[in-house]
Amino acid sequence: MWADKKGHKQEAPVTDSDPPRLREKSGTYVAKFRDGGGVKKTVSTGCRSAASARNVLADLERQAEKVKSGIVTQAEVEVADFADFADTPIAEHVDAYLAHLAHKRGKGARRTVSPRRTVSPHHVVNVAHALRLIVAECGFRHLRGLNRADVERWAGRLLALADDTRPSPRTINTRLVALTAFGNWSVEAGRLTVNPFTRLRRLDEADDIRRQRRALTTDDLLLDEGQPVIVLPGTDAKNGQRATIPLRADVADELRAWVEHQAEAVCGLRIGVAGRTRPPAAMPVFNVPAALVKILDRDLAAAGIAKRDDRGRTVDVHAMRATFATHLAAAGVAPLVAQRAMRHSSLALTMKHYIDPRLLDVAGAVARLPDMRPTTSVLEGGRATGTDGAIPPLWSVAPTVAPTLAQRGPNETVWVNSDDEGVPGDETRNVKNRRETRTISPKTEVPPAGLEPATFSFGG
Repeated sequence: MWADKKGHKQEAPVTDSDPPRLREKSGTYVAKFRDGGGVKKTVSTGCRSAASARNVLADLERQAEKVKSGIVTQAEVEVADFADFADTPIAEHVDAYLAHLAHKRGKGARRTVSPRRTVSPHHVVNVAHALRLIVAECGFRHLRGLNRADVERWAGRLLALADDTRPSPRTINTRLVALTAFGNWSVEAGRLTVNPFTRLRRLDEADDIRRQRRALTTDDLLLDEGQPVIVLPGTDAKNGQRATIPLRADVADELRAWVEHQAEAVCGLRIGVAGRTRPPAAMPVFNVPAALVKILDRDLAAAGIAKRDDRGRTVDVHAMRATFATHLAAAGVAPLVAQRAMRHSSLALTMKHYIDPRLLDVAGAVARLPDMRPTTSVLEGGRATGTDGAIPPLWSVAPTVAPTLAQRGPNETVWVNSDDEGVPGDETRNVKNRRETRTISPKTEVPPAGLEPATFSFGG
């Protein structure tokens, strides 16, 4: 027997457990059943009537039977409201996710007129298009039907399309990222227990060649101009912008002779003015073989150049661009000019990835600094003053910057006790807070002779 909070006496039987517990009558019914794994469970029904409690127990037993038959998993049963979400069309889940994304705040959100940041509407439109496209082409109808295998087969079908209709790997990856984000949101919202797309593999974007590389043709060479150049159309440039690449005079001469030689081999007839061979406009300047890398390896071996250096870097065709950039830097070319010659979008790309600092003449750059020792004119000035060519002391070469007790600068303010008497002459007296200042005006300034540039000191 005991007293509750209101002071009323209460009594209840005691169990035989260790430690003993009070057995009280609950205000609601509890349900005892075995779940899908055969584990005994006791849960509260939250019902005060026996009929309502039996209905809850019947629902729990039906869920256990679904788990045993493999229709759902035990984890799905434990998710709140999963039974309602499982039968909802997936289009409604997608709409709910898009509404959440449109009002999302945090990283990646844009700043609007109000202080809050929201995701760009253009991004929401792209995500909606990607999700609805995947759902339709994979045939997903409900959340329980989402699986990674169908998505991987869908990506494989896209890659098998013809070149003119096949989307790029980057486009496919963008859609896969949107699908993975949708799965993460479904788990956070309690609509799924696990994200079926967490281990979804993305495609390699490095293998994507959006523009087929074409050979450099004679039509791209302007070798007879005042400044020989190569004109690269924007349709063939990596950044999509037209580029004009200047050539050295010796390189232009070599190219001109090479083109004429190739034209004689291609054109059996001598076409042109005064019997000079005119090469076809679409004739490739170079015949790049398929085994270019093997030929380069043989050339490296013949030249005694290691294929891999001490830092593990491998020599390939693209490495010649790094050689070009490093030569520009070693020649003292301004960084912005080197960036323009490399046709890079940022200066950091040129400086960080295409210039080898170990090949730069840093010691030579330091050696080109001006000599800081005294010049001959200073030494001759010392002889004129009777110092026999000795180097003047540092204090006579550099002007006095910081005043000392022995030498004060002009217009110096000195704080003294107010009990001191004022100094007559040029000094003035100003008493404040029992302290005074004395402003010392400079006297006649006598420049010392024989020093260039001249420095000044106070005369005696």
